[in-house]
Amino acid sequence: MVAPHVLEAPHIRGSSEEGSEVLDPLHVVMLGLGRELADRHVFDHAPAQRAHCLVGHGDAPVLVKAANPSSQDRTPCRAILSTVPHTTLLRRQLENDPMIRRAYVSDIPQVAALYHAVWHETHAPFMPRAEIIRRSTEFFMERMTALLQSTLVTELNEEIVAFSAWRGHILGQLYVAMPHRGTQAASRLLTASEIEMAKEGVTESELHCLVGNERARRFYERMGWHNKEKITEPVAGEHGQTDVPFWCMTKLLAI
Repeated sequence: MVAPHVLEAPHIRGSSEEGSEVLDPLHVVMLGLGRELADRHVFDHAPAQRAHCLVGHGDAPVLVKAANPSSQDRTPCRAILSTVPHTTLLRRQLENDPMIRRAYVSDIPQVAALYHAVWHETHAPFMPRAEIIRRSTEFFMERMTALLQSTLVTELNEEIVAFSAWRGHILGQLYVAMPHRGTQAASRLLTASEIEMAKEGVTESELHCLVGNERARRFYERMGWHNKEKITEPVAGEHGQTDVPFWCMTKLLAI
């Protein structure tokens, strides 16, 4: 498998940490209303915009809106929980369950490090040496800075264990740290990404899964994606650009 995938976020006004959204696998908490809603919805990457995959399958996450966390506030869910009944129970659950939320500027170094590690683990074996060399830490820092507004992260115990990103209708990244594979982290994050893309008006999403990454392809197929055709993407080669094959996979989205 070639690890993780991508999404594009709605237009965000103000700083990247204002109006941040959090996805909680079990509860939607509406600030000031003290109620829960059920939002159960079904619902990788070429060198420039491909989707990478992981394994897993799980329940759809639920969106939680945070109340304008500051750049120093990286735990919006806990601030919200203090206004809701059964706070202790929900806080205990939060400590044990991953939280899916929008990425902050302060997340970029950690996300880029995860991206770098998983790409070199899962994609590098299929890539020319020139492309592998090009994929430095700085490369991934620049990539994630550009994708920040369309990036979701999965946070567990204040550590980012997975992320996804997209641009337009292309889901380009979905990466999960090795210790968290097989824990439903990938399926929940993919579902959350599809929901956010659909909210932006995407009706058919597309991802490019590296040929040879059979584990990734099987994961996407289990999640309702279909192999449309085989395509090629240009990457850096020994004597200039060279083509690498990808499976072009698609899925119809709906809210």
